[in-house]
Amino acid sequence: MPGLSGLDLQEQLIAQGHRFPIIFLTAYPDEGVRMRAMKAGAVGFLTKPCNHGHLLDCLAKALKAA
Repeated sequence: MPGLSGLDLQEQLIAQGHRFPIIFLTAYPDEGVRMRAMKAGAVGFLTKPCNHGHLLDCLAKALKAA
């Protein structure tokens, strides 16, 4: 996403009062980013290529939270 990171988007949505279940999917894993995303309420933080079972688990968790 040019000009906006996933963390930036998550932060903006929260600041605007939107609480969507968010699953991060990245090719560039970073433990600090993962911790920030999860602390802010992300339901998952997956690394490409991701395990399909983990993705399905995150989707189920996101649907329960919605």
